[in-house]
Amino acid sequence: MVHFQKKTLLHRTHITNILSCQKARIFRIMDQSNVSTDKLFEEISHLREALARAQAEIQQLTQQKNQLQTEHEVSQALADQHKAGERPTAVPLDPDFADLAQQLRKAAIISQKLNTIREPDKLLNEAISLMRSSFNLYHVHIYLLDKDESVLRVHIGSGVVGRQLLEQEHTIALTAVKSLVALAARQQEMVLVHDVANHPTFLANPLLPKTKSELAIPLQYGRSLLGVLDIQDSQPNRFGTAEIDAVLVLAGHIAIALQNARLFTERHQIQKELFYQANLLQNVSDAIIATDNEFRIQSWNKAAETIYGWREEEVMGKTMGELMSLVYEQSSREEMLANFLSKGHWTGRISQTRKDGALIPVLSSVTAVKDQQGTVIGAVAVNRDITDQLKIEEALRERTRSLEASNEELAQFAYAASHDLQEPLRMITSYLQLIAQRYQDQLDDEAMEFIGYAVDGAKRMRQLIVDLLTYSRIGQQNQGVGQVELEKILQQVLFNLEVQIQEANIAITHDPLPTITADKTQMLQLLQNLISNAIKFRKDESPKVHISAQQEPARWVIQIADNGIGMQPEFTKKIFAIFQRLHTREEYPGTGIGLAICKKIVQKHKGEIWVDSEPGVGSTFSFSIPSNLT
Repeated sequence: MVHFQKKTLLHRTHITNILSCQKARIFRIMDQSNVSTDKLFEEISHLREALARAQAEIQQLTQQKNQLQTEHEVSQALADQHKAGERPTAVPLDPDFADLAQQLRKAAIISQKLNTIREPDKLLNEAISLMRSSFNLYHVHIYLLDKDESVLRVHIGSGVVGRQLLEQEHTIALTAVKSLVALAARQQEMVLVHDVANHPTFLANPLLPKTKSELAIPLQYGRSLLGVLDIQDSQPNRFGTAEIDAVLVLAGHIAIALQNARLFTERHQIQKELFYQANLLQNVSDAIIATDNEFRIQSWNKAAETIYGWREEEVMGKTMGELMSLVYEQSSREEMLANFLSKGHWTGRISQTRKDGALIPVLSSVTAVKDQQGTVIGAVAVNRDITDQLKIEEALRERTRSLEASNEELAQFAYAASHDLQEPLRMITSYLQLIAQRYQDQLDDEAMEFIGYAVDGAKRMRQLIVDLLTYSRIGQQNQGVGQVELEKILQQVLFNLEVQIQEANIAITHDPLPTITADKTQMLQLLQNLISNAIKFRKDESPKVHISAQQEPARWVIQIADNGIGMQPEFTKKIFAIFQRLHTREEYPGTGIGLAICKKIVQKHKGEIWVDSEPGVGSTFSFSIPSNLT
């Protein structure tokens, strides 16, 4: 046994301790949640330096051994040490440190390359590629934990198999019993299997038939599980202590780099959203003003500068009351503050003075800003200058007044015109009938026929004028709505149409009808028009009409069903237009205004009217009246 000099022995004694302490320090750093990749890389560099010093010491020891050529020289050196009171110590070289140095050197090179990558996918892809080539491995892939923290999903894998696993969207449940990856994730500890053939938890993957040994390492950031690094090799007992230590260091670096990359991506997205919001804030047309809990201005956008005239630097730290006078048009300031403090929100109209002294009307919406404890820490006001809006509203009101006056004048004119038009028509009809009676012996049949045409035309013209007047006056008539018993209205209609009903020999039946809120006169006209229409378009055999009512949510639906001639479906909307007819006057008399009047009455009552019909089967006219009509 050869012994060495004091200085060399002292250095050699501490090599093992130095390296062990440095390696332990790296693993402690990996357990910290806030460690950066730069810090970890720095510690790996320190370990590399310690290994380099150890190698230099070992080389120096070897040189000194070669210099001691004889046993005498060795004995003399020992004797000198003994005289000096020193006890020589023999420390054998640890070959594992040379292997560890080599493996850590590989890890450090990979870490250095990963250190500059900020995109998570690119980082993981580069990590598995470098690990597989540097450590000469059969397969490497990385599972990441899903958001619900119940499934591990393959995120990246080496080679063709890795791409196949991604295409299959390969996953492993965190609770899976037959899975080394799931076991490592659950225990949050490394799982090492030297020979998978003899391990009960190993589940063979048909895409990786050559796997003989497997190493699964949880990727953790502090106490948070990010995923699992899974390494497989085609040789049993493949992973030695030095290689495992290096891979553990590298796994820690990957976890930190992955978390940093995610944070970088999130920060970039947040910055993008903040930029968008800031840009949006500065480009809206409303003044957006943020204040602290003392209502002192903290933010003042460009629209606020445009509306009020003050620049941002002129108003910061001041209250709105210090800048301008405020008039609360719909409530007092005290009421506004009480509402704001109790509900956290207030909306109303106020008048404010601009920098130039002009008074402007503003629609203001103020919302409280609260911290996590619910304490009000400020407010945000969105103010809109409604000067132009009020001008438009006033112009619309003036236009409405003008139209109402015009309509009133038009209604009066229509009434007067209809009266003045009907009088000459009555005179024409009367004189034509008088001529026919007095001179019938002197007139041939053709002349009498011509007189009949003229009388019929005058009567139709008079009826048309009456219907037009009725149609035009529906909007102006305002007898007011009230409780209307449709049963009584129907009896009045049947009385009015008694002659037509008897002539048509038509059977009219009805279900119990409700009391609704409506205009009584217009309901009478509506039902009479619809029933008269059913009588007019009847069939010759056993004509029938049935009136029914059905209550629906928020409305009543009244139906008048007949078994008359019916119509094609394409005409069911056309018939409600004014002057629209499906038949000639010779076939069915009328002015073509009756159903248009019905539609206008229903619309005035905020309801709807429609018809379902089939040729030869009959028609069902339906209209709705709201239950809460006011």
